[in-house]
Amino acid sequence: MRRLSALAALALATCAPPAFAQDGDILHYLRSNIDGSSPEAISVWLREDGSVEVFKRVSPCTNAALVTAEFDGVGAEPRRLVGGRLSRDGAQQPFAWLEHDAETGEIAVRFGAPDAPPVETLMLSSPAPWRLYDFDFADWNALAYGPPPASFTVEMALIWPDGEPVLRNLGEAEAVRVGEEPRAGRAAVRYRVSANGFEAGDLWLDPATGRVIEVAWAAPNHPGYENYRLVLTGSDSGEAAWRALLASHWTGCPQ
Repeated sequence: MRRLSALAALALATCAPPAFAQDGDILHYLRSNIDGSSPEAISVWLREDGSVEVFKRVSPCTNAALVTAEFDGVGAEPRRLVGGRLSRDGAQQPFAWLEHDAETGEIAVRFGAPDAPPVETLMLSSPAPWRLYDFDFADWNALAYGPPPASFTVEMALIWPDGEPVLRNLGEAEAVRVGEEPRAGRAAVRYRVSANGFEAGDLWLDPATGRVIEVAWAAPNHPGYENYRLVLTGSDSGEAAWRALLASHWTGCPQ
């Protein structure tokens, strides 16, 4: 059985999970290689019910991803993710389901239907809460509860569709605060992240909210990339703005 993280143990001891940080904000990022090549826009809607939606696209009128996720407030980690494509009516066309069993530490991936037999499973082993690297730090933002600590550890998983196995455990990543350093025109706290299963690098978090401002890591999180950079470019708020953003992707496109 997987041991509880320190945050989970504290929450259980106080008989209440930590409050979700979501307030309807929409965070816009640019993902690329560290040198800026292969850019892709990433938008994250932090829904007030504690779930998130993530919209990923390279350019208008082309195939775009829409991923949704739910979280365990006590364990401070993802519980269920649904991968899909953005349809022309702004809805999600789901095709992949990932579920985490907090009791056993097992992650299962299903394709085609939510009740289909798992195509792969992965057993987590660390007491630290887990994060999905290819989710582009949307889970980090969803579970940011306020000013970030001096150091913290997470267990990293990765879905690599072109490889074998598809679902991988990257091991623990430890983030240690090294100082304050403005990034992307914003105040930020810089962390040096080291890992035992992949090459990490630097992480900059908002000093008040703990949300991600920038990431620069040596390891890629998607096929076709050489490394990884994520930069906060702007923000919006509310469901109306989110629906308008999704609709704009297909506005004026050929049928």
